[in-house]
Amino acid sequence: MIILCDTRETYPWKFDIYEGWYSKTEKIDAGDYVAVGHETSVVIERKASPSEIAVNLGQKSAVARFNREIVRAQKTFDKFIILCEFSLSDLYGYPKNLPDHVKAKLKEDGVKLRTTGAYLKKILDGLIEEYGITVIYAGSRDQAQDRAKAIFEKLEEEDLF
Repeated sequence: MIILCDTRETYPWKFDIYEGWYSKTEKIDAGDYVAVGHETSVVIERKASPSEIAVNLGQKSAVARFNREIVRAQKTFDKFIILCEFSLSDLYGYPKNLPDHVKAKLKEDGVKLRTTGAYLKKILDGLIEEYGITVIYAGSRDQAQDRAKAIFEKLEEEDLF
């Protein structure tokens, strides 16, 4: 199976570690990962941390931009999945669970952390309700990549019938 990875992914998953799987970098208009042969079925948007979700959803202008990405995805794909490399409890623990050195750097830069994990969850729940997207909290980077592989495998299995 060939998985397309968006050119803007800075730390992409490596599907080449699986026998018979290959990764290819290509621009994807919405989302981060798509399976070749299923370019209109499912797109996966990878989120590495609650901080990344906070950047995407912490301000009204960012929420509007993310909403536009979902709308773009819905024009092309049957399903938009946000696959998180962290757990739901990690999200709820934000920003208290940020490492001390990160908190110190943010404080030094004059950044005030007003967004909470509960607020981010509320925004995500609104996106689920409004757009019918799926959000998966995988718990870790490796578990998220394994979940992505399972999602893409399911697409292949459905094609067999």
